[in-house]
Amino acid sequence: KGFSQQRQTKQQQETNIMAVAATNSMLGWTRAIVGVLAIVTPGFFCRVCGLGDVCQRGDQRAIMLCRLFGSRDVVLGGAVLYYATEPILLRLALHMGLVLDTIDFFSFLVGWLGPQQPRQAMRGCRAVIMLGVAALSFILMELIVLSGVPSPSSS
Repeated sequence: KGFSQQRQTKQQQETNIMAVAATNSMLGWTRAIVGVLAIVTPGFFCRVCGLGDVCQRGDQRAIMLCRLFGSRDVVLGGAVLYYATEPILLRLALHMGLVLDTIDFFSFLVGWLGPQQPRQAMRGCRAVIMLGVAALSFILMELIVLSGVPSPSSS
């Protein structure tokens, strides 16, 4: 019975490691692809996020902000993928993403719950779903991966 339990525990650990690795890969690639889309096609990115056609009208400020957002996501996604086998550096990249995504989420909430004008600019529920859920999804994936990455004290 003891050997069977040890074997089952080892199998569970291996399954957990594989699940964390898959989540890490999904997080890194998703973030990198979203970033590339924001850089290369800011108009498409604005429309998908429910922000109307501000980039399509040639608003260079909106295009610049989209590309700044995209470059940040490309770097964070790349770091998560590149440091996948380096626990200390992976934890650092995940913590940076977690902080940024948390700030994104609360910034969005402040904008949404604030004066009526930003709400109208975001065109209602679609922007809430796309931006709020995206930030929360990244936060959740980062927490899942962080839970499976050994901390420096445990290595």
